[in-house]
Amino acid sequence: MSDSPSPALQAHLLDSLYEAASLLERGRSEPDLCRNLLLGALGSLGMTRGAVLLRRPAGLEVMAATAGSLAAGPLQAGAGLDAELEELLAGATAPPGGGLRAAGLDCAVPLRVGERSLGLICLGRPAAGGELGAHEERFLRALAAFHAVSIRDVQDCQRLSETNDDLARRNSELQSLFELSKRCSGTIEEREILDLLAFSLMGALTLTRVSVLLAAEDQWTVAVEKGRALPPELLDALPRPGPEAARSGPWRKVARDAGLGACVPVSATSGLAACVAVGEPLSGRGLEAEDRRLIATLAAVTLGAIESARLFQDALERQRLERELAIARTIQEGLCPQTLPELPGIEIAALTRPSREIGGDLFEALRLEDGSVLLAVADVTGKGVPAALLAASIQAAIRTLSRIGLGLAELARRVNQLVCEQTDAGHFATCFLARYHPATGRLACCCAGHDPAFLLEGRGGLRTLSTGGLLLGVVPEAGYQVEELSFDPGSVLAIYTDGLTEAQASVSGNGEDGVGAEGEELGPERLAAIVRDALDCSALDRAAARILAAIDTFTAGAPPSDDRTLLLLRR
Repeated sequence: MSDSPSPALQAHLLDSLYEAASLLERGRSEPDLCRNLLLGALGSLGMTRGAVLLRRPAGLEVMAATAGSLAAGPLQAGAGLDAELEELLAGATAPPGGGLRAAGLDCAVPLRVGERSLGLICLGRPAAGGELGAHEERFLRALAAFHAVSIRDVQDCQRLSETNDDLARRNSELQSLFELSKRCSGTIEEREILDLLAFSLMGALTLTRVSVLLAAEDQWTVAVEKGRALPPELLDALPRPGPEAARSGPWRKVARDAGLGACVPVSATSGLAACVAVGEPLSGRGLEAEDRRLIATLAAVTLGAIESARLFQDALERQRLERELAIARTIQEGLCPQTLPELPGIEIAALTRPSREIGGDLFEALRLEDGSVLLAVADVTGKGVPAALLAASIQAAIRTLSRIGLGLAELARRVNQLVCEQTDAGHFATCFLARYHPATGRLACCCAGHDPAFLLEGRGGLRTLSTGGLLLGVVPEAGYQVEELSFDPGSVLAIYTDGLTEAQASVSGNGEDGVGAEGEELGPERLAAIVRDALDCSALDRAAARILAAIDTFTAGAPPSDDRTLLLLRR
């Protein structure tokens, strides 16, 4: 082509550059950008042969090419093509040598951004014959420069995404390690520790099959198995426990035939050894080196926990007590609802404060299908795990039975039967049930041996609600009565446990500063006055906090001798 292009050719090249720049917005991946670059160059310069190559860690990869030039994919370099391409990537100005010419490519322009070399665009001769002129060559370099910037951005984004994925994965691994370490530190039961390992691996790697083998007298024994069992022939094929156990040998074929993804051995300094056999992840991506490293790390932490458990067997009773308290505490925390129902025109607030790590109080607030709301407060006799378990049973019964449309009397009767069936003599509970229908403004209440609730009416009156029956767990066939009344706007229903009314002052006071005389109980009258004063707050949850704070003032901050629970409903 001539070095003195016509105005028409200049306009054509400028239009081509403009169109190429606009196409860059559509290229969101390396293949798209490389195809756009090659098609733009071929179409603008009237060529039929070309290829775009990008640099990879292992060499060059052909990203886009016309038929008869270079094959797509990693470049199979030969006949000195490696050195030739490296020279061109480095910015050599000499024309391509024999290697590229053999592929029908007569010119090459590097894709560079600053000092960073990304690849090459190689083209054949123009279809009309001749060589590229200076203007065409400048056009090609400008086109390459445009696309090089976009390719660099895509590569940088890809690297950033890979880095973020790697960081997220490592963070997940650290979280799994932290959670496993934390949970293992709270138990000395080997079975529990191994269960934690199995469940941690299942959650972290999306596995449905985990088996943990422990060494016992130079033999492997299956300690924990989740999912499909290991075939007996695998146990026979595994080498004897030791530092190199399960790393090689005929067991691998047996493991593959059994659908296992990996068998990872791990040993502790004391000689304790384990082997973790896992299935393939549900994601279908297969286990990678990082996954095996995570398995080995978590298994090592587990072995350390097992060693510690064995070293502290002399403190077994104390450790068992801590475990019992931890289980009961978990039950206790899960008893009360985390969120309270929200209904138009009413407010609900609740607070509970156990006297010890584990209490026997519970409260419930449920929105039912008919639009009404069910409230319940119960107080189980005793403390510790038995009380927490009984409270859990009562709460489960209330939640289940209330959703099948039972009235309060029948609900109380069935819960009482359940408590009688599940507990021995001497174990019982008190309960107060209330149900409010916003559509009718009616409130139904049933007191099963519980402290009577207060109804503070909007016009200033105070009613004590005690209609009901016996406490739960005493007489299996006990019947219960229900009191219905109007719940007018401004009224507040206060349901509480006896931990509030029986709160005792621990120091001598005159009552004027809110501190009671030593040994004096708060009582229902003083509690009702505290509730009424606290309701000056605009928010009901703040009022509940003020009520408990006033009781703390009365007792001069002494630790509560019984659980304290308060549930408020305001229309």
